[in-house]
Amino acid sequence: MGKIFKIYKGLSQEVYRLAIVRFILSMGNFIYPFMTLFLVEKLQIKPYIASLFFIISVLMFVPASIISGKISDNIGRRIVLLSSFLVYIIIIFTIFFLYHFNILRNTVIAVLLIIANLFLSMTQVPISTIITDVTEPINRNESFSFVYLAANAGFAFGPLIAGFLFENYTSMIFLGNALASVIGFIILFGLRETKPICLENSEIDSSQTISKS
Repeated sequence: MGKIFKIYKGLSQEVYRLAIVRFILSMGNFIYPFMTLFLVEKLQIKPYIASLFFIISVLMFVPASIISGKISDNIGRRIVLLSSFLVYIIIIFTIFFLYHFNILRNTVIAVLLIIANLFLSMTQVPISTIITDVTEPINRNESFSFVYLAANAGFAFGPLIAGFLFENYTSMIFLGNALASVIGFIILFGLRETKPICLENSEIDSSQTISKS
């Protein structure tokens, strides 16, 4: 076991930070494995309509990847990652309040879940781009592997927790997701901008400071 994890030593701090966030998000993302069941049993949406909502939610990854990729290249990875993540958190908290306090329990929540997944999907390209920015070809595979390993470990625990909450404490699924996302957002907030031109300017400023001292 030690030999397996030895290959993950000495990676960039951004990679470790992203791995922790992916683990937290994957473990806290209770909603989408139970989305169809939630729509049918809790919101009383017809099964074929619930299936349509789920398919649309999954397909959101395509436009989300294109949009976030384009914006990340233009204005930077960090701002796209954080802003998309923040909107996602706000939507999930909104769903929690609407459902928990019985304000709304209809297709509006289904639509909000789709929109939330759109913004969550918009975080994936910036994360991958940041890993590419801060790694070299010699350790890039190990970096991506470590982040995906952390995500898969989170996915292994998340549905187990959601399974206990779904029947009697459904709203806690949304609250748990939102709180886990807040923790992830706080960790991500410490990330530096990794867009190549920004890194180059940072290195130039650092070298000028050293030369002056």
